[in-house]
Amino acid sequence: PDQMIRRINRFRTKAVRRNITKRSISSSVATISNQKLVNIFIGITTASVAYCALSDSIQQVLADDQTADAPTIDEQQLCSNADALYDGNQTIALYELLNTHVNDHLNNAEVLWRYARATFDYSKQVESKPERKLLVEKSMQYATLAVQVDSENFAAHKWAGITIQGLGDFLSIKESIANSFIIKEHWDKAIELNPYDATSFHLIGQWVYYFADMGWKTRKIVSVVFTLPNGTYEEALSYFEKAEEIEPGFYLRNQLYIAKSLLNLNQKDNATQVLKNLKNTTIVTLDDQEAYDEAQQLISSYKLDA
Repeated sequence: PDQMIRRINRFRTKAVRRNITKRSISSSVATISNQKLVNIFIGITTASVAYCALSDSIQQVLADDQTADAPTIDEQQLCSNADALYDGNQTIALYELLNTHVNDHLNNAEVLWRYARATFDYSKQVESKPERKLLVEKSMQYATLAVQVDSENFAAHKWAGITIQGLGDFLSIKESIANSFIIKEHWDKAIELNPYDATSFHLIGQWVYYFADMGWKTRKIVSVVFTLPNGTYEEALSYFEKAEEIEPGFYLRNQLYIAKSLLNLNQKDNATQVLKNLKNTTIVTLDDQEAYDEAQQLISSYKLDA
């Protein structure tokens, strides 16, 4: 981990920006990809060992390439500036701001989880897979550090789960499966600490939906090694609807998964209405566009009058 940290901190902003796309991606929620989330017990695979090793070295995480002469910004002002950039979908500027000042606030969980989020979002714009992996690993380390600094910070737990899940894109299926329990543990804790955060409910909903939607062949193969939870579409739907109740229209993908759950429960009329509403929602981010496109595919494949 220390070698990886030194490597990623040598990436200058200009060097990274040569490899990014021009379009800024502002999606803040990590969409749970298939073949990633399966529940197991901690410590029975090499992935858990690797994760623990990263956690043990987390106190050594320092951004060596930050500007030494940059003036120190008060934590409250820094968070306020960061939130303004985040709300404005200014992914690159947000990353640069926090990357410059995070070393001054390594004992502040609010700054640390925001830096983890910014780094994670920034990684999506990097074309080089090795560089993208390093950024995701870095985001996971800072999110984990935020949890260590303040274990009662719900956002730190939420982003710890998101970033660990994001690392699954670069791991084997076995390693991704090993991390799934840790992911859900963080999200359950986030909901315990803040039962009014819509995103946390959405994340658990996708976690449950994955198991409900898992094909029997995949389940049979994986269950030889791991104990799997019995997720249902009804349970997944309850999480998505709870998220929508807390913050209506907060996330197009949440509406999409409500429709997908309803379709799997043979409630086509209700699903059609949800998809109609989704179609009339303003597209803001790339993730919104992806959710919209998938909704169109559902309408077409199910021949819905939406």
